[in-house]
Amino acid sequence: MKYSTVIDIQGCDLLVLENGEKVFLAGIYIPNNGINFRESLCVNLKKLILNKSIKYRLILKQHSDLYPSHDLVHVYLSDGAFLNELLLKEGMAYYDHGSFERSNYFSKLEGIAKKQKKGIWGSDNPPIPIYCGKKDWRLIHFVDCPEVEDLKDGEREVYYWFPEYPFHGKRFAGKACDFCEAKYQQINEKEDRAH
Repeated sequence: MKYSTVIDIQGCDLLVLENGEKVFLAGIYIPNNGINFRESLCVNLKKLILNKSIKYRLILKQHSDLYPSHDLVHVYLSDGAFLNELLLKEGMAYYDHGSFERSNYFSKLEGIAKKQKKGIWGSDNPPIPIYCGKKDWRLIHFVDCPEVEDLKDGEREVYYWFPEYPFHGKRFAGKACDFCEAKYQQINEKEDRAH
């Protein structure tokens, strides 16, 4: 376990620490753009941890060109509260199903927040679950797509699409199959008519 102070938060999810480390919260994804209440999420996160001492435990050390030190951590507040858990419970983040951390506990917390319509789940445009199939798949599918009917649970990678994002956003490596592209177009047309 390490200790430091959070001196900055970049992009609503990268914590810059006083000791020079930059870390991400493991197992969760904090929406940081394209949604109506982004500012609210970031403000709440800053209230919780900015300029405050934290304890953190390294879960996975990674390296990429974009983030030379891309460490994923569990963060604990000064009162002992588990930040990753707290953000899920309050609907300020969703469980990153595609992450290395396969946690039934995190998934359950997300389910409770959804049921209670907290945070992102209570918005006018809540995230829509979509599948990315097996890790080697390049097509993205809505949950009702015939392409995913035969997949076992362990083969499914669940992600969330925010209707305010373009469907072919940078978060996904592939594109939609024909069925899902047509469904996406229907959603867009419905949104256009509503405005």
